[in-house]
Amino acid sequence: MKLLALTAATGAALLTPLAASADSASVTQTSPFISITGGKSHFNVDRDVSGTTFSGSEDRNSTGITVLGGYRWVVARPFALGVEAGYAHLGSTTWKARDGGLSEPYDVRDKNKVDAFLAGINGKWDLPYDLTITAHAGLAHVRSKGDFTGSSGGTSTPASTTRVHHDWSGNRFYGGVGFGYDYDENMGLTLSYDRYSFKADGPRDTGHNAQIGVLGLTAEYRFY
Repeated sequence: MKLLALTAATGAALLTPLAASADSASVTQTSPFISITGGKSHFNVDRDVSGTTFSGSEDRNSTGITVLGGYRWVVARPFALGVEAGYAHLGSTTWKARDGGLSEPYDVRDKNKVDAFLAGINGKWDLPYDLTITAHAGLAHVRSKGDFTGSSGGTSTPASTTRVHHDWSGNRFYGGVGFGYDYDENMGLTLSYDRYSFKADGPRDTGHNAQIGVLGLTAEYRFY
């Protein structure tokens, strides 16, 4: 009997740290949250480069910042689902090129700035050792503001400059995934990748599709 009691006590002592470890591996609680993502945004625009364009270049990389707020419910551990809404500043891209020949050059420059208002759903999966997998998707109201400048002037033509301001707005889907670490029930840090789309609607790329990928770090605070 004493041996049985000693065995039970020893087993309980061994299992207590394991139970504590299992609890600490699932820290997500039902609560509101706010998150901030900052990182590198990369643009992929389907430019119209037909004709005699040469010396073309494009600055495709910029900085993206996203702020989201929402509420998440633990539906069945280790899974949680929620809703979210917020704003994303996706940065800008600038395209430069030269048309014509050396005697009659025509320099073009087109810059697009993009931002979006977001509303969607999100999910979170708690892994062992406080690691997490997250995903979200929804509808983005995207706005693109562009400025096009064309400058001509050569040996046989007078110098002239054309400026065109072009805007586009519309609803597109967004989505992203992340892999992170939760420090406790309140704080977490995630390496995330998000994808957006819009239409570059400038004089040289009317109605062309464009994609933006944002690779960044997401800091989340949960009001638990």
